[in-house]
Amino acid sequence: MKNATDEELVQGCIQGKESHRHELFKRWFVRLGAICRRYAIHDDEAKDLLQESFIKIFDNISRFRKESSLATWMHRITINHCISEQKKRLKRGWMTPLDGVKDEGDIPEIDEETEEAIGPDALLELLRQLPSGYRMVINLYGVEGYTHKQIAAQLDITEGTSKSQLNKARKLLKKMIEETKVRN
Repeated sequence: MKNATDEELVQGCIQGKESHRHELFKRWFVRLGAICRRYAIHDDEAKDLLQESFIKIFDNISRFRKESSLATWMHRITINHCISEQKKRLKRGWMTPLDGVKDEGDIPEIDEETEEAIGPDALLELLRQLPSGYRMVINLYGVEGYTHKQIAAQLDITEGTSKSQLNKARKLLKKMIEETKVRN
């Protein structure tokens, strides 16, 4: 199975072959898990998101039309699932609503030297400490490359709210990084 192509794995999964499902999972759980970790508050939530994402992938693999790479298709399913779960939290009142805030102008950047000073694991933990709305927007904009218009459509907010959330997230994250550097 290690030498199987993505196409062979997809066909095997469609045919219900457990060995193909296992290999697909083995190949992608680290990368898709990293996506889930960015959106989750803690590791248990990330594991749940990853498991549920794979269930969606396996349930829908027969619909994969090769219009994009398998990686892109699975990546999209995982991101959409993470966003969907965060929206459910918002509806249940477990998150602060994103709308009703105004754009605050320029967005300060966090320089690479600062990011490198604390390391990727510490940065992930700081991202997880951000309020959910901030974390969602910074992931979609900064990591996934969405535009504010796309984020607004995905999260049912205005473009101004997306810009404001990103601005606030970056300011707060920069402050948290500086505090972490001082402690270390």
